[in-house]
Amino acid sequence: MNRKMTTELQEFKKLGQMCDFGTANRERLAPGTPAAESLAALTTTVSDLKAATASLASLKNRLRELRRAKLDASAALRDDMESIYYTA
Repeated sequence: MNRKMTTELQEFKKLGQMCDFGTANRERLAPGTPAAESLAALTTTVSDLKAATASLASLKNRLRELRRAKLDASAALRDDMESIYYTA
């Protein structure tokens, strides 16, 4: 994994930890304060990022499956064409 990806992953984990801490200590934050509003925004952003990350991982897996199917179909076609060539 390259250095930039590792740094971004660490930062994402930190955001998740901040969100978890804030959620666990929500009762200490007075309603309407900047901290309470920031916590709400942070929670929403982190959950959106988690959903986007899960969606991206799913799409990458699907792409990998489709690429494998294409390679298998190409190999089968090549074998069929080779057998037809030798038959002719």
